[in-house]
Amino acid sequence: HKRFPDRGDPSSARPSTPAEAGQWVAVPGDNPCSGSYGAPMANEAAVTVLAAQQRGLITRAQLTRLGFTKAMVGHRCRTGQWTALGRSLIALGLAPTGLWGRATVASLAVPEGAISHRWAALLHDLPGLWSTESERRIMIGRRVDVSTGAGRGAPLPDHLVVHRRTRRPRSQHLGGVRVTTVPQTMLDLAAVLPEHAMDRVLDMSLAQG
Repeated sequence: HKRFPDRGDPSSARPSTPAEAGQWVAVPGDNPCSGSYGAPMANEAAVTVLAAQQRGLITRAQLTRLGFTKAMVGHRCRTGQWTALGRSLIALGLAPTGLWGRATVASLAVPEGAISHRWAALLHDLPGLWSTESERRIMIGRRVDVSTGAGRGAPLPDHLVVHRRTRRPRSQHLGGVRVTTVPQTMLDLAAVLPEHAMDRVLDMSLAQG
């Protein structure tokens, strides 16, 4: 005969363990928010706020500090919620294509560096480097110049042209991006532009004051 619990016995009326009661029981590696028992919870709100300050971008290191595991980041990239930009950077949406968006990508990818050369001239809006708006758009579509005094490290994204120096270039923050100063940018341009192009930049910059 099948034996039923005695309804008058309180101990037999409730499950003996949380699992039997249908409750979720935390075990190592089974936390759906953190990916590991005791790890910080993934802070979605903080990610949104930080990325908004960085033109929709965030580094993998920043995501880790905010409680996101590799699996969680990978899932969002595979499902199209986020876009991976190289090994170290994530876009919360599509990859930026404009001037300041691409400059921010380069700045976050090489945090010890500064946007330099032609790209610094674009950010400073120096005259004479382009003649028409279409030429300017073509320049924005090219690889971003970044100068750094650091030695050889991890491989860097293909969309960058990295200029390694023995000393860090003089730089400033402009629009949330570290960029070489105007005098430093002029010196850098002189090393890469034909003489007639450099003369035009200097003449137009002086005329503009």
